[in-house]
Amino acid sequence: MTRYDFLVLLHVTAVIVWLGAGTTMDLLFLRAERLREPLELKRAGDMMEWLVPRVFIPSAISTLVLGVFAGWDGPWSFGDLWILIGLVGWAANFFTGLLFIKPQAEKMPQIVAEYGPTSPQAQRQGKLLAVVSRIQLLALFLVVADMVIKPTGDDEGVLIVGAAILVAAIVAGVLVMRRSDFTEAPAAPEPR
Repeated sequence: MTRYDFLVLLHVTAVIVWLGAGTTMDLLFLRAERLREPLELKRAGDMMEWLVPRVFIPSAISTLVLGVFAGWDGPWSFGDLWILIGLVGWAANFFTGLLFIKPQAEKMPQIVAEYGPTSPQAQRQGKLLAVVSRIQLLALFLVVADMVIKPTGDDEGVLIVGAAILVAAIVAGVLVMRRSDFTEAPAAPEPR
């Protein structure tokens, strides 16, 4: 195994951890949403809060650093389109999490304390976080597809399809937020 192979192995492992953690968290939030149980949403939020500094940030940074080292050591150029798309996708994902999702998630406890866990305000904030997180996760899957396919400027079809998928997801997210009916949810039944 060459040093390049080893760096690519570590890079792909970091991506798997990052993508796997994001997919798992999305599934846990989806389950909690379907159950319509505020306590489940809180548990998922607590787990996310715990995982961000321990899994998401380290795996995201490892993905970048190991990818850059593999790029320097391998037969690729940082001017290759697929590498530029990967770097832009990494930055978009990382900074969306850091500059939007994290601050918005930090508002949730205050919203719940002020208005209640089933309030329209809490529902709106939770839906916003879910929509943006799901678009972010889709974008990360598209970056993985980019890394596997390695499109060049001659692969217009691949590039158009990837961009169309991302745009469609953003439009769908906006429509979900606009069409959502944020009304007071019924109280959960008391345990017997």
